[in-house]
Amino acid sequence: MPKLIKLPTFSDIRGQLTVIEKALPFDIKRVYYIYRAEGKERGYHSHKKTAQALIAVSGSCQIHIKDRNDKLCFVLDSPTKCLLLKP
Repeated sequence: MPKLIKLPTFSDIRGQLTVIEKALPFDIKRVYYIYRAEGKERGYHSHKKTAQALIAVSGSCQIHIKDRNDKLCFVLDSPTKCLLLKP
């Protein structure tokens, strides 16, 4: 089941620092990011072995998840929100 978590963020006069690796329930093996995809749809696939953490570092996006029984929609609109997806 997908889970939305809030990432630990530290703020002071120099800005904000968000920590990712210690907040995830798995080790990070690969990092990639998508950009300039305004108005485009991506995905339409699943991962059978890979756990994922999705973060919108700028702007916002909707994540639509469909499994055998449910259809869920998550809005990522802050770099402190992280959507965890199990394989």
